[in-house]
Amino acid sequence: MRKCGDLIKVLHVHDNYGSTDQHNLPGMGMIKWWDVMAALREINFDGVFSLELNFPNGFAEPIMEQYCRLAFNMANEIANGVKA
Repeated sequence: MRKCGDLIKVLHVHDNYGSTDQHNLPGMGMIKWWDVMAALREINFDGVFSLELNFPNGFAEPIMEQYCRLAFNMANEIANGVKA
C-alpha cells in the first residue's frame, strides 16, 4: 500500500484465514487491520472503503439487520482507528 500511495482509490474490504476468499467481516480473520489502517493513514488514503461480505443464508430479516449493523460497526471501528 505504501508503494502504491495515492494510486489506491478503492479498497475491496473483507477478512479471511488465508486459504480461500471467504469474505468474512473485518476482524474475523487473520488480516492485521491496525497495520493496514496505519499504512493507509501514512499515504493519506481518502478513497472508498468497500465491504464485500459473505452473508449467511436463511436467517430472518431482524437477524440480517443485526449482522449488517455489526459489519458496519466493525469496519467503522477499524477505519477510525479505534482499538480496545
